[in-house]
Amino acid sequence: MKIYDMQKQPAKSEYKGAGWAWAAMKDDQIVAIRYMDDHTGCFTGYCAEALHRANRTRCCKASERAAQEMNREVFTAWRTQARSELAEMGTVVIGMMSCWNFEVTRKVKEH
Repeated sequence: MKIYDMQKQPAKSEYKGAGWAWAAMKDDQIVAIRYMDDHTGCFTGYCAEALHRANRTRCCKASERAAQEMNREVFTAWRTQARSELAEMGTVVIGMMSCWNFEVTRKVKEH
């Protein structure tokens, strides 16, 4: 699609390095960024919540599956929140941030 120089974008202060991100585009400029890995899900099969959900006291395949599901739930909530916030500012696109560049891979949602 297209590569944008983040140093020339209104959202340059939101750039924090390499990673997959969503961005709000308005008038062919990036006005806001939400990194995909900014969600808080980092659950493992050893965490208390996963053990409780799996009805176990030690890490096992069931608690690992519970942790994976919890991480999916947290990411899904973050994705919904991030895309909704960005949609209020413009067209939402997905892409890769790297070396002060943002390479748009596709449009996600229009405002």
